Amino acid sequence: MPMKKLAFLTIIFINLLTCPAGLTAESEKPVFVKSEDPGETSAKEIPKEPFKKYGDVFLIANFENTSGLKKTKISCYEQPPSKAQFKLEKLESGEENINRVAKIKYFKAKEGGPFGKGGWCGWYVLIKRGSRYFDASEYGFLTFRIKGNAGDEKMVVGLRDKTWDKYQGDSMKSRSIGYYLTEGKITDKWQKAIIPLSDFPEIDLSELSGIYLCFEGYLFADDRPSKGIISIDDIQLEIQPYI
Repeated sequence: MPMKKLAFLTIIFINLLTCPAGLTAESEKPVFVKSEDPGETSAKEIPKEPFKKYGDVFLIANFENTSGLKKTKISCYEQPPSKAQFKLEKLESGEENINRVAKIKYFKAKEGGPFGKGGWCGWYVLIKRGSRYFDASEYGFLTFRIKGNAGDEKMVVGLRDKTWDKYQGDSMKSRSIGYYLTEGKITDKWQKAIIPLSDFPEIDLSELSGIYLCFEGYLFADDRPSKGIISIDDIQLEIQPYI
């Protein structure tokens, strides 16, 4: 066998041994990912284990295990001039026992784009599998851990079901995130957001499609563009929330 071909096959074999299934060495770098339309199948796919149920807690994403057979689509959406990007970031060992989180960077413009309102942007995780929607009807709360780089970042949470997927092209929004946090706002420390699913009365929980973090323009009081970075982890559905 020619030496060049043998060297090439050796490199491929080493990569297969050192990279998790479904990932390349390049995909492990903490580089912000360009936004995608949540309706498109080209959204970045992070290989993960199947969703896991622990008693009355159902884990959707904690970003720890990047191997497994099933895939969870997570990405950003944007309408320029607003922008959003995200990356999976490994934290220093021992920080609140969290090793990997999703970090989202956003810029919400005030002018330009459709209707002259500056466009829109956000982040999402799809929990439907192809055309099969997720039945969350037994759960009472959506929870996740969140913190900001500076603190006082603004956002709301959106949910989509089959109807909103097909006819609305949007998501039903929660109250401002501070309403669901013990400090009354995002801070630079980890907090657990506890959101009653009853806050989404128009959503059919038996046909849940996705969860969205939305940086809505009305949250920012003045006329200046707004930007920030937030980190999120441990996205779960819970029958009764654990503090």
